[in-house]
Amino acid sequence: MPESAEISHKGTVKSIAGSTAIVEIMVSSACATCKATSFCGSSESGSRVVEAQLMQGQEISVGDEVNVKMTQTMGTKAVLIGYVLPFVVVMIGLFVLIGVGVNEGIAALVSLVLLTAYYVVLYLLRDRIKKVFNFRIEKSLSFDSAPSTSSGSENNET
Repeated sequence: MPESAEISHKGTVKSIAGSTAIVEIMVSSACATCKATSFCGSSESGSRVVEAQLMQGQEISVGDEVNVKMTQTMGTKAVLIGYVLPFVVVMIGLFVLIGVGVNEGIAALVSLVLLTAYYVVLYLLRDRIKKVFNFRIEKSLSFDSAPSTSSGSENNET
């Protein structure tokens, strides 16, 4: 996967506080056919709200139509942290506890407690994680609700 590959969604700036913009992304059913849908989890219609940092000197106003971008590697990290690692925590908890002779029901309950602890730790580390998962925004010249992916070169549409 090229380092410059990006996931991009069109959105509307809802509010700005300091150097942070709150952007509503309209997710359409077109996301279901997008190659990056497994990374962003936007396979359904609806809207999502994301927080994006404004670049110094960037002129964005409430109501502006923007492109919200993130690299695909950040999407992969998000899937790893949000889905893969919790699954591994549950499975390791189950196999270790059952392996040492704990009743399966108790092992399942303890694994759920471990999963809860995992998500509590994520919540406590949210500010640190927010620094890793940053979204860029750029003013949009045209506005349509279809998301796009690019790999650093122009998309050829036929």
